[in-house]
Parts: sequence; structure tokens; C-alpha cells
Amino acid sequence: MALRRMSVAFLIVAWTSIAQADDAPSAETFLQAWADAWQGSDSERMMRFYEPGEMTLAIESSGRVRKGTADIRKMYQEAFDELVFENVKLTLIAQGTQENIAWATCRYVAKMRLRAND
Repeated sequence: MALRRMSVAFLIVAWTSIAQADDAPSAETFLQAWADAWQGSDSERMMRFYEPGEMTLAIESSGRVRKGTADIRKMYQEAFDELVFENVKLTLIAQGTQENIAWATCRYVAKMRLRAND
């Protein structure tokens, strides 16, 4: 069971109507929930972070653009079918707002192993 360590930076963007709601989580709380969803290998849980619709985009590290929630869900299902993510940690690098958009940049660190090796 070989584990590989992965470390990348992510940019997460949300509409400020969500980010500035009275009950909106802090950036740290949001990032922890996102890390927990990765570690749980649950594509439906990951989809809670996306606005439903065809205008929603996710850009993979390879540059591939996933359009719409169905395609984004497929991206996570494919990843979780192939890999197990362990010890997922997200560290906030920067955050801010501009007009109606809130953003946060974080460092993502995780240990991964192939599910086929289970």
C-alpha cells in the first residue's frame, strides 16, 4: 500500500450572497468542511460546495474545464473511484472579496493511495 503525498494550491470562488450571509462559515470552517469531504471520498458531499446549474465550472489542475454540476460530479466520482485521500489538510493562504465575488486561496496537502491496492 504505497502512499503518495500531494501538495497543491487551490483557488475557491463563491458569490458574496453566500459568503456574506449571516450564517456563512468563516473561510477556515469552509476549508475544513471541504477537506473533510475530500477525505470522505463522497462526491455528493463535494457537490454541496457548488451552485447547481450548467453555468458552474470547475477547472482541473490539468487545465480541463468541467462544465455544469453533472460533469463536476463525474470528475469527483472518477477521482474517488481511483484514489483514497487521507490526512487531507487545507491551509488558508489569502482571502478577499470584490464586488459580488468572494475568493480564497489555500494550500491542499493529502496522502493518496490507489483504491485498487485495498
